[in-house]
Amino acid sequence: MRTGMTDNNSSHISVDVSGTAILTLPTLCRLAPLALRAAMHWPLALDMLLACVVPLMRLLWRVEINQELRGASPRLHSHGFQVHALAY
Repeated sequence: MRTGMTDNNSSHISVDVSGTAILTLPTLCRLAPLALRAAMHWPLALDMLLACVVPLMRLLWRVEINQELRGASPRLHSHGFQVHALAY
């Protein structure tokens, strides 16, 4: 009887640690100011956290592209970063 689960005999599981860590940073830099803005009345530190999101996302993009080029398993694939023009 099949249960829908595949039998994988591989003992090696590939986890993109660098991608996971770098993805966590812009997420926290974006969510912390939103959660703390009312309590802290938008201090400069929260604005600086928001400003860090764009460079961190660019770093994430470069790390994930390099992971793909090396043949590793990236957290986010490069086609997820491509912007396509909308055609109507």
